[in-house]
Amino acid sequence: MGYLFGFVIAFAPTAVALFAAAKLSRHSVEDWQLLAWVPPMPLAAWWVYFVIAVLRDATSHNLWPLEMVLWAVVSAVLFGVFLVGRKVLSPSAEARGWRR
Repeated sequence: MGYLFGFVIAFAPTAVALFAAAKLSRHSVEDWQLLAWVPPMPLAAWWVYFVIAVLRDATSHNLWPLEMVLWAVVSAVLFGVFLVGRKVLSPSAEARGWRR
């Protein structure tokens, strides 16, 4: 039971990023709906890499929390780029009826 609780805590940043991407995708239009899913990709890809690496060698990722923080920062920066890009590059977002 302890491992499951630890996994839930460790997966929380990725889950938050995925929920944020889903919300941004719902409140976007056209190509921005698809681009909203790009920011959480580094965290999700890191989990795939992490699981495969740990299955091969259990001691290969002893500092995994630091790795996760790095990829969470990368995802946060990508969310910022997405929000700025959507604001700047979308012609008249208010005219399209986007919710804020």
